[in-house]
Amino acid sequence: MTEFTERTPRVVAARKLTRRAGRDAAGQFLAEGPQAVREALAALVPPR
Repeated sequence: MTEFTERTPRVVAARKLTRRAGRDAAGQFLAEGPQAVREALAALVPPR
C-alpha cells in the first residue's frame, strides 16, 4: 500500500488544483464527492 504524505507527488498535484492558477496551468480540475464525479463522467470527461 502506498503511503500518502503532503510531499507525495499525487498529493502535491491535487493541492495545486485547489487554486485557479494551478488548474489553468494543468488544464485540469479536481472533482470532489460522488455527485461531482458522476456529473463529470456523464459529461464524458475522462478521469486521469
